[in-house]
Amino acid sequence: MSAISQLHTSAVSGGFSLSEHLTGRKAPVYINNLPDARGDSGLSGCTPQLQELIRDVMPLVWMMMDRHQLQERAVQLFYANPRESLVYNTQKLLKLMQELRGSNHVLVPVSANHSMIFHTLRQVVPCAREMHLEDVSLFYIGDQANRNPLQAISSTCDMSFYFHAQY
Repeated sequence: MSAISQLHTSAVSGGFSLSEHLTGRKAPVYINNLPDARGDSGLSGCTPQLQELIRDVMPLVWMMMDRHQLQERAVQLFYANPRESLVYNTQKLLKLMQELRGSNHVLVPVSANHSMIFHTLRQVVPCAREMHLEDVSLFYIGDQANRNPLQAISSTCDMSFYFHAQY
């Protein structure tokens, strides 16, 4: 069974649909910014480490969605790749956020490096504040120290914000 397959809808180009086997639930979940052969990382696709990261975070995503009654929304995971530059990750996140305008999605940044998540989100603020993202929810699962700054970023971009600590 394949963990990912090319997304067949044009709603979010470049995203890959994740299987129930990987996410733990039959629901629309997509991963964006997968490592590819064109990047500097030397890695390609949904690596075993990235699959483990997804398996670790998805139970918390489902719990948060259930708690806040957001079950009907599609989940867009954004991989903040620590092996790529901040500029590269920022460009990929901006592209995704442009595609999410006016949608009813949950955006979940994931990475083994929470500093990369924070700085990537911080870099998109000047452009994202005018993108009409009020229907998008930002879920942050990670370091408590990033909670308030990411909540401020989310508020600046008109996104609702939900947090869960991960130690």
